[in-house]
Amino acid sequence: MIQPVFLALWAHGGEHHAEKAVEVAKAVNYGLVTLHPIAVHLPIGLLVAALVFELLFIWRQRMEWRFASRAVFVLGGLGAVVALGSGFLADNELGHGYAGHDLAHTHRNIMIATTAVWFIGILAAIKFRTSFERIRFLHIIVYGLTAALLFFGAHIGGELVYEHGVGVKVNTEKAVPPNR
Repeated sequence: MIQPVFLALWAHGGEHHAEKAVEVAKAVNYGLVTLHPIAVHLPIGLLVAALVFELLFIWRQRMEWRFASRAVFVLGGLGAVVALGSGFLADNELGHGYAGHDLAHTHRNIMIATTAVWFIGILAAIKFRTSFERIRFLHIIVYGLTAALLFFGAHIGGELVYEHGVGVKVNTEKAVPPNR
């Protein structure tokens, strides 16, 4: 995979390397499509961890839990950007007209809103740090809103895969039974 990528870069558009460049582009695009299902799980897990750490902070009043909550929330936001970007690339590779295409647009819009709310929450926690410290449940409200949007969008993403088969490669060959 690495060698063809360098070959395509070296070709820099020359006609004699055009076929190789197209082949490499297809391989890279396929890799990007498969990146999305991997990337989406990181922000989900980090958001759940941020909520757990925040609840631990409220229960035990130890600043270590608050620090962990914020740090994980910020990392999850960065992961959400990667997941969103990989989703755009995957959708672009799939094109138009596939089963569930309209639902994919709904999924995309919800996840854009989720990422925006996530980053507004991050910026608000930085900008209004003292307010966030005085109103302890503000973190839970911000995290909860982000989680509600994220889980709703993830549910639609799951529906795209499990109900419509989006991004699933179907093997049409019949399995050969083992010799007995």
